[in-house]
Amino acid sequence: MGISKNYLRTGFSVWLIVCIAVVPFSERAAAEENAIEEIVVTAQKREQAITDVPMSVQAISGDELRENGIDSLPDLVKFVPGASVVSSTAPGFETIILRGIASGTTGDATVGYYVDDVAFGVPNLQIAPPNNMYDLERVEVLRGPQGTLYGQGSMGGSVKLITPQPDTEEFLSRFRVSGRDVDDGDSGYSVDGVVNVPVADNFAFRLSGGVANAPGWVDSPELNEEDLNELDSWNIRLKALYTTDTMDVTFSHWTVENELDSANTFSRTDPLTGLEFDEPTMAGVGGNPGFIDTTLDTTSLTFDVDLNGMSFVSATSYTEYELDFVFPLFTAGFQFFNDSTFETEALTQEFRLLSTGDSAFQWLVGAYYSDAEIHSDINFFLDFGGGFTAPLINTVGDIETEAWAVFGEISLELLDGLVTPTLGLRYFEDDRKTANGLDRTTGIPGVSVGTTYETVNPRFAVNFRPHDNGSIFISAAKGFRSGTTQTAAQVALAASVGVDTGTTIAPDEVWTYELGAKYQFADGRLAVDVAYYYSDWEEIQLQFNVPGTIALANGGDAEISGFDLAVSWMPAANLVLQISGNINDSEFNNVNPNLAASTATVREGGSLPNVPEKNVSLGGSYEWRVSDSLQGFVNATYAYRDRQVDAGSGLESGIMNVADVRLGVRADNWQLTLFGENIGEEEEPVVRTATGVQFITPRTIGLQLEFEI
Repeated sequence: MGISKNYLRTGFSVWLIVCIAVVPFSERAAAEENAIEEIVVTAQKREQAITDVPMSVQAISGDELRENGIDSLPDLVKFVPGASVVSSTAPGFETIILRGIASGTTGDATVGYYVDDVAFGVPNLQIAPPNNMYDLERVEVLRGPQGTLYGQGSMGGSVKLITPQPDTEEFLSRFRVSGRDVDDGDSGYSVDGVVNVPVADNFAFRLSGGVANAPGWVDSPELNEEDLNELDSWNIRLKALYTTDTMDVTFSHWTVENELDSANTFSRTDPLTGLEFDEPTMAGVGGNPGFIDTTLDTTSLTFDVDLNGMSFVSATSYTEYELDFVFPLFTAGFQFFNDSTFETEALTQEFRLLSTGDSAFQWLVGAYYSDAEIHSDINFFLDFGGGFTAPLINTVGDIETEAWAVFGEISLELLDGLVTPTLGLRYFEDDRKTANGLDRTTGIPGVSVGTTYETVNPRFAVNFRPHDNGSIFISAAKGFRSGTTQTAAQVALAASVGVDTGTTIAPDEVWTYELGAKYQFADGRLAVDVAYYYSDWEEIQLQFNVPGTIALANGGDAEISGFDLAVSWMPAANLVLQISGNINDSEFNNVNPNLAASTATVREGGSLPNVPEKNVSLGGSYEWRVSDSLQGFVNATYAYRDRQVDAGSGLESGIMNVADVRLGVRADNWQLTLFGENIGEEEEPVVRTATGVQFITPRTIGLQLEFEI
């Protein structure tokens, strides 16, 4: 088990005695004031100081994202307590977990994703959205179930990307150019920019975007090619604001495209000879290295109306997402290929009416509607060479989901703000069905299956503010995830290994109980955030391996408990030191016996797969005056993540140890940075599955220039 229950209980007792808590890793330091700045967040869909929010929230400002070279969600995850990457096959084809709520890569996501008020989700696939983090106001990471305000799927928590509002007063133009070189690999570049244009006193627009070429670094002796895994990407975002004395109207459109010239899952062993390679290598590809393309288009229109003591918000969005790939796999002496496309369309609408002002009683009510569809075109086949193939799964079909919800939350300050209880409730209903299915091998149409999932998701929380410099909170919240579907072929393959499952998988739910605190000490120079949590997860939708592919079943129940800790300290002016981490203990307490008999990862008393027992990150930054016009700076970070076990195969990854350094100078309108990523040359696979292994990019050295015009 690794971490014992007694260890957790002992640590919890120490926490109760010490009872300190601090701001998360991402709280940005304000060197001029010689104090840690507290970020205002919208975790409860209203602006609040982070110490007033009775939940574990981490807020990373846009400046801190840039200064630490955080350009993607996997970069961010390294510094989030209790977060981990289950799979990072390609940008826009990534699976992330929070606090041990992990069930593989299939089924709806266990983490909710939002771009401003736009929800992103792919039915039946646990995929994080493609994104670029250059021009963001901040990122908020909400740990623990968010079923009341954010709906189904946010079982482990939610990640919110907050984009800056256009400024109607000041013109801004900022650009960034980077070049990088990978050890034993190729060279690449990126160009990013943002322009803010005030058109009138009440209208402005903000245009941002960029292009990038991430260098390849993996060779293939089989193909006699080098540096295969090159990534080309581009994105563009337009945001326009029309404002009056009583209303803000915001329009936004964001397009992100990524093209990866390989399947991005590699090997350290030749599948034909069994010989070890010196470096990660692409092998067993049957003459075709594959590719992965992802595209996201999301458009939204938001009205925020001031009603004199209340605010009315209408958020409408339309999202299109496409995942297209060819994935080679050599196993058991045979060459397989997965040539598949998944296309998703989603329309969402949310209405909110909430109180404003300084009243002790605050309230929020809302309604939500979504209409989404994923069209799957799956061709998984055995390739004998010479043009001879044998299909294993060759199907097309749709999963359609039409969901609606009503929700609300109230809070009341008592005893002059000493105690603030919060109560939230959400009723959710999801009509989900399969349609237009066809097995192209046999010509037999698929059987349409329709199911309605419904749930009531409450949340209870109490925030105690005994001191001006911090708060303590307790909470209980329920998370919920709709059931899902799989093909009849997957059901038959599951039966061949002794697992009785069906084309429809039942929903799962989790209750999480949390005790936490957030404090600042030493005149704001020391900030701490600590939390203990316990989760009871039932009817887990688990992924397991079957011949040539994967299948799903409701695998059982589990208990999860753990600690989150984050500390930020400014011992001297212009010097900030940070540490954050998580200890997590999980245990199956009820399992599907057939699944336990046929897999290596599901057993009574065993740990949940894909969940590392601990992760730790360290950070430090220092600034100094070089001259009257120049400021020097250095940022260094280190991230550690324990081993994790793949859900399908039971294979264990390596331990992740990654260190990055950024050194540079800045003036009023420009900044030059020399950076090194993975400077310790971490070579352990951070993900290991039956289809191969995934690695951190080798040591990378680069130069970056950012300037304003």
